[in-house]
Amino acid sequence: ANQYLDAAIATIVTHEVSGRQVRMIEAASSYRSKWMGIWSRWSGAIPVERPQDLLKSKPGTIRYDDYPNDKLTVTGTGTHFTTDSQAKGLLGLPKSGGQIKIAKVLSDTKLVLAGPVMTEAGIDLLKKGTTYKLAPRIDNHDLFDNVFNELHGGAIIGIAPEGGSHDRPQLIDLKPGVAIMALGTVAKYLEEGTEVSIVPCGLNYFHPHKFRSRAVAEYGKPIVVTREMGEEYKKDARAAV
Repeated sequence: ANQYLDAAIATIVTHEVSGRQVRMIEAASSYRSKWMGIWSRWSGAIPVERPQDLLKSKPGTIRYDDYPNDKLTVTGTGTHFTTDSQAKGLLGLPKSGGQIKIAKVLSDTKLVLAGPVMTEAGIDLLKKGTTYKLAPRIDNHDLFDNVFNELHGGAIIGIAPEGGSHDRPQLIDLKPGVAIMALGTVAKYLEEGTEVSIVPCGLNYFHPHKFRSRAVAEYGKPIVVTREMGEEYKKDARAAV
């Protein structure tokens, strides 16, 4: 089991049962790679830039400003936050410390996180002082607009709703991309009465850590995104998602 086989099996089996091609949403980093890029373009995959793929080490060290009284403000030593970071960008911590969105950049040596660090490793690093990485804010407006047009034209878009691949036996938190794509399409073509069906597809490998494992692809009941939902999206996108 791996992210490439997941996509390949879902694409092949869906074509077998429906006669239609699936265009997978794929990390742009994979799309740009020498060999995967060939298969990605051949299969009609749609690349999407992910901030975690753009994380780069920056100078200086960072630590909490006033923990535990303030779990969001981070102070830097030898840092250049005003030029190296931006609101809605990403801060990455080493040693599995996690990744956190940035809410505000106050100065070259101070920024505010969008939410508290959730990992013990990350909290410990920021209490002691640590190196770090930063990634810019990603604007996927053009990507979503492209997907809206593809769905309106009758295409099947495949997407990993958890935002990536993992080998845990349970779902992790779902990302909002699936809802944005479906609701956004219906909202954009509201006057035409367009509806979008979200069809869940689950993969179960008999022996996921062995080569050439058998696998079962199972489809769930379609979730139909209706005109009424599209109207709600136009009124309050965040609540509708």
